[in-house]
Amino acid sequence: RAAFEDRGWLALKDLLTPTEVTALETAFDEVVAIQPVRPTQVVQWTMARQKHPAFDAHLNHRLWPRLAALLGVEGLQLLQDVLLFKPAGSVAPIQWHRDHSYTGYVTPDRVFSVRLSLTDATPSSGCLEVISGSHRWPIDMGLSVGADRLGEDVLKRLPADLARQAQAARAAVTLSAGGVSVHHCKTVHGSFANTTTTDQKVIVCHVFDTRCRLERSRLPLGATDLHFPTDAAGHLCETRFPALRGELSPERDA
Repeated sequence: RAAFEDRGWLALKDLLTPTEVTALETAFDEVVAIQPVRPTQVVQWTMARQKHPAFDAHLNHRLWPRLAALLGVEGLQLLQDVLLFKPAGSVAPIQWHRDHSYTGYVTPDRVFSVRLSLTDATPSSGCLEVISGSHRWPIDMGLSVGADRLGEDVLKRLPADLARQAQAARAAVTLSAGGVSVHHCKTVHGSFANTTTTDQKVIVCHVFDTRCRLERSRLPLGATDLHFPTDAAGHLCETRFPALRGELSPERDA
């Protein structure tokens, strides 16, 4: 937990068993097979749990209570789940950004991105890269909630002192298949070309501390209570943003 608070990210090995990775990758491939994908692009499909039962079942995985304990929260809820597909040879980058730019309607900023790697992730395959400590930068990078694409590279807008820090603090988050990384919503991150002959497949879950509340004034025009239902205290309802309580796995936890 101390390392996460200091760096704003962690890489955790072997949280998924080989059997679990195979099942999720098979489901991932079934989704990809019915989607048009250009070889040079990076594709993200939202609402993963609605695209295949395997992704919905994964919300009961044992890793969620373990991550909650690591992050020092009482519990986690799912804000959004995404399938991220970077085909072999794809040169399209995901520019440096903060997830807070589009999750900033949840307050306080106890929002985290959990990446479940179904294939080996390395710098040459376009793995996640982060700027360690950037979640503590005392600058406002603005919000673009509801945008259909990321804005420009945020590192280009940094003052000179932070730009120098960013270069020194850049780190590649390498993972083997079955590994998981987690980063804070204000950690600056991106990913770049996949120069290998292997597709990169990742499930990204944006999750938040169950004690967070909705800041409705930060939502885009047209957002309704139907899309963002809350209880009387302003907490997002589990009916639409499910709690990630997890279950024990006989294979790993017996």
